Amino acid sequence: MPELGPLIGQGQQAEIYAWDDGRVVKLFFEKFSQESVEREAMLTGAVAATGLPVPQIFDTVQIDGRHGFVMSRVEGISLLDRFGSKPWGLLGDAKLFASLHAQVNATQSDDLPPLREHLRASITEAGVLPDEWKAEAHTVLNALPDGDFVCHGDFHPDNVMITSDGPAIIDWPAAHKGSPAADFARALVVLMTATLPAHIPRFQRLMMDAGRALFTHTYRKHYRRTTRMNPDYVRAWMLPICAARFNENPVNDMPALHRLMAKLINEG
Repeated sequence: MPELGPLIGQGQQAEIYAWDDGRVVKLFFEKFSQESVEREAMLTGAVAATGLPVPQIFDTVQIDGRHGFVMSRVEGISLLDRFGSKPWGLLGDAKLFASLHAQVNATQSDDLPPLREHLRASITEAGVLPDEWKAEAHTVLNALPDGDFVCHGDFHPDNVMITSDGPAIIDWPAAHKGSPAADFARALVVLMTATLPAHIPRFQRLMMDAGRALFTHTYRKHYRRTTRMNPDYVRAWMLPICAARFNENPVNDMPALHRLMAKLINEG
């Protein structure tokens, strides 16, 4: 087995190291089981088989008690970091983000698990979610239709890489098949409530927070124009999507999530 090369990047779940043949290995921290790592590799491979611009998966590995998988190397800058360094490109980047997401959601796959079951379990298991909110979320979810379109499950600007070969979409552990409106609603919930990563300098953070509303508005408008999606349909998905997000327990996002969920409940 080849030895690990230099550390290329690090996230909350894993580190990325150089590998042989121009590839990389995504090596997860010890708390992540072999089953969960193999599942992400399987999901990423299933999406790659559709022809979408995602990393290719080659093999799973175990190194020093940690599990990981070997994949093609994606070299570039994330859409989030590009906004931090070139804020004047915000409108164009928001339109690119929308076009890529529409492309993902227009792709069909029978090799991904159903989104509805994942959402149902997440809502039920969300310990911090009040029971009356859970009940309302389940009621709304049960009335919404299934689908067989690719849903990224966590489509945000830090998961879109700009490379010399064009955009690439990374991090697919939440991939499912379902309704495009559900995946669109998920992206909107994240854009509206998520705090920026800690590594971003304070000045850039202030600038990016100031531009968040314009980015979200442009993304929403361009995605709807591209897909001709009914806004009422998206609004219906927002409530169960927001409720399911509580199960991820994003501590820094909780105040904004509570405000959004309360608003959705009151509007419902």
